Amino acid sequence: VFSLTASAADWKALAPGVDYRSFSFVAAPESGDGLLHVVRIDPRLATLEFALASQERSSLQTARTWCETKGFVAVMNAGMYAEDYLTNVGYLRADQHLNNKAWKRQYQSVLVFGPSHADLPQAQIIDRDNPEAFSLVGKYRFVVQNLRALKEKGMSVWKPNGKSWREAMVAQESEGRILFLFSQTPLEMAALNEKLIALPLEIVRAMHMDGGPPASLSVCAPSMKMDLSGVYETGFFGKRSVGQRRIPNVLGVRSGPPQ
Repeated sequence: VFSLTASAADWKALAPGVDYRSFSFVAAPESGDGLLHVVRIDPRLATLEFALASQERSSLQTARTWCETKGFVAVMNAGMYAEDYLTNVGYLRADQHLNNKAWKRQYQSVLVFGPSHADLPQAQIIDRDNPEAFSLVGKYRFVVQNLRALKEKGMSVWKPNGKSWREAMVAQESEGRILFLFSQTPLEMAALNEKLIALPLEIVRAMHMDGGPPASLSVCAPSMKMDLSGVYETGFFGKRSVGQRRIPNVLGVRSGPPQ
């Protein structure tokens, strides 16, 4: 059972164009708080930005530390990373910096922001099987490719697989706002997607950023502090929490409109 109301009063302002709220997501959860945590971003009023250890020439940091050192309002994983603890598993470009120049064939979701043309949205999620995907990606300065969760019109692409984890996800809703989503209660992706579709968030596309122990979301606004983290996946070490892990690549939101 989850709350299906989403009035303006339910949202807490973190910064201009950035709001937070939670939904009661899972009744009587065995693990986690049973909530879906949502940071909603209007990319016309607030600025999305990567922070990458490969670009900063810095060590790995927790989402909380990234948030504080970069002055972000909120931070979450930019995607799953390779065994070198630097490289995103999918393609990742931050302006002229290439964190990973190779596209991963199986990954069908791409988040782009920082358009080179004024008539384009400030940020959007693109389905790679969209015929216009390749040309659209080339018109943005910041690009990250990840595993798809929901494709165009909010359709789930996952089937039940018996594996549950805490989830960090980025979504786009019908009015073009970007959502940082975090479920502290482990769920199968197919079940999570069903719950997301049922909520009054009007999600049209969504991508998996990370799950299990590395999954992170931090809020560092003056009005609110929050740190969420993942746990081991089903079949490993039960429900033991490990706190936020140090991660190499994050997606943050900064107060103020894009320059």
